[in-house]
Amino acid sequence: MTNEIEALRNENEAMKNLITVLKENPDNNQIFESIEKQLGYSTVSMKSGDANNIDTLTGLKRRANCDNEFEKMLSDSETDISFVMSDIDMFKRINDDFGHDIGDLVIKEMADSFKKIAAKNEVYEVYRYGGEEFLVVLPGMSKEDAFLLMEDIRKTPKGEACEKTSATISMGIATYPEDGMNWIELRRKVDNALYRAKASGRNKICLSKEEKLITKTVHYTVEQLQRLKNLSEEQSIGEAALMREALDDLLKKYNAKKDVTL
Repeated sequence: MTNEIEALRNENEAMKNLITVLKENPDNNQIFESIEKQLGYSTVSMKSGDANNIDTLTGLKRRANCDNEFEKMLSDSETDISFVMSDIDMFKRINDDFGHDIGDLVIKEMADSFKKIAAKNEVYEVYRYGGEEFLVVLPGMSKEDAFLLMEDIRKTPKGEACEKTSATISMGIATYPEDGMNWIELRRKVDNALYRAKASGRNKICLSKEEKLITKTVHYTVEQLQRLKNLSEEQSIGEAALMREALDDLLKKYNAKKDVTL
């Protein structure tokens, strides 16, 4: 029995090694994606060579650890940095109507559109931030220039799968230092801009805008305030910024409609 178990372990290890070899060639992405589905587990972290954190479907960087990268980038920057959050519109409908394989092709074609533009600019970075979300980082680029660049991508034909499904994309843009001095604040602003693009009809780009602040009396427990203070000190982020982020998450959780008549 011990020999049989050892043989299975060796066979499993051989399969993992085969997959990691396949991963070294982006053209084999679909092959090992299929193998992973059959095996029932992901092989993302099986090899130290995967430290570059590349998404297997799109060839883009994944989200992991990018928050720390952005904080360092912002602290070192002396120029504008624009962040673009984009999301494929009605992606659940695409998966439901055409199947997940077509949905994956839509994601890949959208990613290819970003990569074509990125190939022309060495400092342009694109991340697969979520399932159908992409994050574009544009160091040295103003909000207006970022808008014009992303508008070209939004209007550009994406490929057969996008055409078949009538796939479109919405985007939000926020820029350092105009919209925030740290990544948490900028992420909140860019998320809100994307939300407005979605809520106002989709297939468009919205820019982060100045927000009107209103004083509102709210009571918290002593423990809550102390924990907030500790978190603020640990993250080097103002308590007010953390509270606004928490409120945005709460409103999104309950899909609260925006009301600007206050």
